[in-house]
Amino acid sequence: MAENTLSLELLPSLKKAEYEKLFKKMPLWKKASAVIFLQDYRLAGKKTTLAVPYRKLPEMVEAFKNLKKEGFHPIKKTAAASFSLAPSADGFLAKVDIKKGGMSSELIQNKMAEAFGKLGITLEFNAPEEEGSAIAEESSELAPWQEHLASIKGEWLPAVKAGTITAEQIAAMQAAQKELVQEADPNAKSLLPKLEQLLAAANKNTATESDNELAILAQKIERLTEETKKTVLGQLKANKATDKDLDTIQRLEDNIQAFLKAYEQATAEEKASLAKKAENIRSKLLPQAQTLKEKVKAQAPSQAEAQAAEADFSARLEELEALIAAKEAELKAAEKALEEKPEPEPLPSGADFLSFLF
Repeated sequence: MAENTLSLELLPSLKKAEYEKLFKKMPLWKKASAVIFLQDYRLAGKKTTLAVPYRKLPEMVEAFKNLKKEGFHPIKKTAAASFSLAPSADGFLAKVDIKKGGMSSELIQNKMAEAFGKLGITLEFNAPEEEGSAIAEESSELAPWQEHLASIKGEWLPAVKAGTITAEQIAAMQAAQKELVQEADPNAKSLLPKLEQLLAAANKNTATESDNELAILAQKIERLTEETKKTVLGQLKANKATDKDLDTIQRLEDNIQAFLKAYEQATAEEKASLAKKAENIRSKLLPQAQTLKEKVKAQAPSQAEAQAAEADFSARLEELEALIAAKEAELKAAEKALEEKPEPEPLPSGADFLSFLF
């Protein structure tokens, strides 16, 4: 997935700060011709209303179809719309025409106006409210179990597999379990055992990790090592390393140091079971991580400078566009004033002037 791209597929892997960073990239919105809004999407465990831009309308339509097929998010809490951006006297005006989904224009305005406003974008909706309301009414018939299915696929299952499940997510799973127990819908009944299995796995992972600090750190080191191999090395070879890659390496080194410190304080039995792993981490992995960090550190600043220059250019371009729009408005006002100015009275003739004198 490209670093500067925002998509539905990317959302489950994003932290809130990462999403907000991508959302603020004006080039994505300037090139967008469609958008998908999601209400109460669980982003890193917290419900958030967000927007995902698409360059082409067919891409958005296909994404929305997949969203419905895969139960990614309840349809009653989505909106698929066309999107066009144009300069205005106050910045930019976005014309939004809702095509599908259950979110009304009023709801989107209430939830998203502030976020878009920080980009200098004002939302203007073209969709007839009656049509949106009809879609919302139809979508509201969706059963609650579909929301839980979306959370399982999009959030809880990936978190359990990655070993990153949080106490807040486990509490949300337990709440969903209680709701499904009370549901009479056959679909809810069939989903319940799957959720219970997932909840058991999440609790087991949490219990295992809490029993053994060394095991926690060893698992984190393994995950970060794999992440480094898959992403950081490739970015470094392509000369595209960024601060994000530097952060990954730093987290790896920090966990290695924490592991070695905990290992020194461990019991003889714990040391015996992890002696070989500890030696490999101390003699091989730690020096490799430190060397790689220096290489990424040397490359990342140039990338940061390039990104800063791009952001500065975008900001200057936006200022220029706003200035041009303001000047155009002034010219139109001046032309209108000239059109409304009264015609001057004609000068008197020579005879009239002489008769006035004598």
